[in-house]
Amino acid sequence: MNNEIKELSLASLRNCPHCHTAKLFLKKYHIVYKEILWDDPEGEKTIEALGIEKVPVLLVPSEKGLEKIEGEKAIGDWARSQ
Repeated sequence: MNNEIKELSLASLRNCPHCHTAKLFLKKYHIVYKEILWDDPEGEKTIEALGIEKVPVLLVPSEKGLEKIEGEKAIGDWARSQ
């Protein structure tokens, strides 16, 4: 499943306030990402296959593999550093 994540992606829920904050950070720093919704059947399969148990999680693919940045604060720090 990790091989299927080829672009920066945010695992989130539609009505999650922490996810909303993470999206605001990404927008503020002009970070383009794909959203994977846990409350969507296809997104749920992907999130569960990745072993994600809580959201938001930013999925950052690289040559080293898939980095998971968990929580809105860590996502905001990552976005700020880009």
